[in-house]
Amino acid sequence: MFTTVKNFLVKYYKEIIIFLICLFVLYWVIYFTTPKNKMPEVDKYKIELIDNKLDEIIKSQKKLDSCINVLNKELIGLNKNISTIKKEKLIVKKVYDEKINRVDGLNDAQLDSFFTNRYR
Repeated sequence: MFTTVKNFLVKYYKEIIIFLICLFVLYWVIYFTTPKNKMPEVDKYKIELIDNKLDEIIKSQKKLDSCINVLNKELIGLNKNISTIKKEKLIVKKVYDEKINRVDGLNDAQLDSFFTNRYR
């Protein structure tokens, strides 16, 4: 097998060398004709400024998120207080409804003694 490869290379060495030279020339032609992508310094500076602003915005967003979490916790506490007050209000309403209903059934003497005892 080695001898067949050697014979092939000896027989076609000129064509192989020409082919390699053509490939090399083609590579250099493509390399030099393609435009380079160079970013101007002004654009790089603008991108850096935008990155800095984004970092600042992210930091302020984190602060706002923490404030929102604190306020949500306070809101939960206030909702608990409101529900407790509503329950107490219902209990007080029931007590006063019972007293009002009891007063409806009293006669004049009992009403007089009720108000006398109440407003002394």
